Amino acid sequence: MSESAFKIVGVDLAAAPENTAYCVICVEGGNACVHKPESGATDEKLLEVFSERGVARIGFDAPFGWPHPFVSALRSHARHNVWPRDRRRKDRHFADLTLRATDVHVEESVDNVTPLSVSASWIAVVAMRAALLLSRAPESLEVDRSGVNGNFVEVYPAAALAAWFNKGGADWSTGYKGEAPSHREKRHDIVRKLVGATKPGLALGDATDPLDSGSVDIRDKTKDRRETVARLIQSDDALDALISALVTLMAEVDRRTGHPKHDPLIESVPPARQALAEIEGWIALPTDGSLERLPCRLESLASDGDTGPEGRR
Repeated sequence: MSESAFKIVGVDLAAAPENTAYCVICVEGGNACVHKPESGATDEKLLEVFSERGVARIGFDAPFGWPHPFVSALRSHARHNVWPRDRRRKDRHFADLTLRATDVHVEESVDNVTPLSVSASWIAVVAMRAALLLSRAPESLEVDRSGVNGNFVEVYPAAALAAWFNKGGADWSTGYKGEAPSHREKRHDIVRKLVGATKPGLALGDATDPLDSGSVDIRDKTKDRRETVARLIQSDDALDALISALVTLMAEVDRRTGHPKHDPLIESVPPARQALAEIEGWIALPTDGSLERLPCRLESLASDGDTGPEGRR
């Protein structure tokens, strides 16, 4: 790995290791090489990957925190047996306890996407595992739950797919999870769209031979690439890990180029929400057309000779 190269890690986190996958993207010379996603990741394995030389940013498909009013309510309940109630909202006095500010923002900004409640659904267990991993992160890595600074980014793959592809009534953010043939077919189509939108900067399994076509034909590629594409089609966990890595790569490119106001790949955290985002977490949302702009931004990064001192070891 050259001095200017860096790695991005995307993690599709689950409550149990057997449903947890991670994907590494190596960036060098304007090209991004996707390594074959790995499944069955334990905490120790993930922490080992996070500690590898050159890792600049890590994206989690998992909430980084809980609604601040919910945490305050738990504290009040534990200490004083008091549960907050907003009489002005009548039957909706639980609303602020179930969704974070970033969840509301995603629901309002992205069509057909409603984040799960981290305080009132099964995703809470995943958030607990994420919190444990962040608390055990290597000392060389900084945790900023807003994702603005530090080495970790919160990602929601369904929202990213919707931001990239949900146009003209199409819905690419659902229907790809599961083992049915229709689910596998949709994952195949998503991989085609991801590679087609990012050509020629995205390579699957072979950094020296970026794909130069929008179609992904697993019969005509190298063994390494065939295995990478096959894994993405076989497992929705692996595909979510790749999507998490791509969004995190965009966040890192934005950071290394000063997060340009007129051409960001990732939406900025609203200034009025920054303090709350540092507590609750904030989902990194790709901007419209960000996939298509990514290869040019990578080339610009390489031509500028950026060495990316932040997050490098």
